[in-house]
Amino acid sequence: MGRREYGQAADCCRQAYEIHSQLGLKAEVVVSLSYLGQAYLELGKPNQAGETSEQAIALLAEQKDVEEVQQVYLNHFRVLAARQEPKAVDFLQQAYAAMIQQAERIDDPHKRRVFVEQSRVNQQIAAEVRSGRWEVVEMPLREQV
Repeated sequence: MGRREYGQAADCCRQAYEIHSQLGLKAEVVVSLSYLGQAYLELGKPNQAGETSEQAIALLAEQKDVEEVQQVYLNHFRVLAARQEPKAVDFLQQAYAAMIQQAERIDDPHKRRVFVEQSRVNQQIAAEVRSGRWEVVEMPLREQV
């Protein structure tokens, strides 16, 4: 995507945030802010990205039932890593932990493995964890039911 597309993405995320806020959709507000932070990052606005992403993380702490929790943590990790903030690894660890926790709720071993290995966000988390650039404590995924 080019700057123009990221500018449009930022506009769409802001609109989504406003609509979700008006409707009281708290989980969706978190996700909208998280993606808005990513758009700002791609637009070369790391300060706005950081502020927006921090707001998403603060709201996530209040709103525990967010389906895309690992994506929100991964997005925040990316913002912090781009800003070279040491606490970035903490959010990669949280993204990884959220992925494993969600996977553990799946009883069927085959479906669990598909969730971990074929979901795009989970692939991205695993790639960062395995990159060796970050000190992340890997957690074993259960194989049996």
